[in-house]
Amino acid sequence: RERLAFEPDELYRGGRKVHRAFPLRFSDDQRLLVAMALTPLPEARAVADRILADRDEDLELASLSSRDHAELVHRVARLYSRAYPDFQPRGSVETRIAEAAREDAVLGDPTPREVVRKTVLELDRERLSPPRSAR
Repeated sequence: RERLAFEPDELYRGGRKVHRAFPLRFSDDQRLLVAMALTPLPEARAVADRILADRDEDLELASLSSRDHAELVHRVARLYSRAYPDFQPRGSVETRIAEAAREDAVLGDPTPREVVRKTVLELDRERLSPPRSAR
């Protein structure tokens, strides 16, 4: 408690009922005081500065590489195919999306969230578009 810059019992307990029921501490001598994942933006860092008195336990993850982005596309596509087993993409839509993700990574630094969002959007577009002969 002395390493926190806030009072844990005063935290807003949002989310679903089951999540609100989780205790904030597993045990009294628990070593991990706060666990959170923040997008590395200045606003998020400011939040962390306000709530953490001690930053000794910070772990900043490296950005994903262009190869990682392509792998993320393929993994999302596999999950998507499980959600829509009747979906048969035309051509190599997954490869096209992965190549675009690699290019985006070289040109900028898209977040994993952006890569996932674009992948799902493109797969939705492919799944929901009319057959080519009907166009």
